[in-house]
Amino acid sequence: MRKLAASRSSARNPPAGELASNGSISNSSTSEPRQIAISTTNNFLWLTGASGSVSAYSIAFGTGKLSAVAGGVLTGFSSPFGIAVHPNGSFLFVTDFGSGEI
Repeated sequence: MRKLAASRSSARNPPAGELASNGSISNSSTSEPRQIAISTTNNFLWLTGASGSVSAYSIAFGTGKLSAVAGGVLTGFSSPFGIAVHPNGSFLFVTDFGSGEI
């Protein structure tokens, strides 16, 4: 599998509106990143990828840096695409383009 090279987090300088890179993350379990969803508490991010998996990351408060969550990879999707978090934060919904399922 390819390394995820396109996932970068950025910090914004509110007064100037400028963006600065917080670096990138590598994850061999998710290739070709497609869509993200962020938890209602803003401390987790989920990423769908063409590899048939969904990966979870924690978001560091204050810096926005991403860290892979141990055991945070869901597999078994044909081609996961859309992703959304339920407003109460208890459910994550993933559309599987390949199988036509949610």
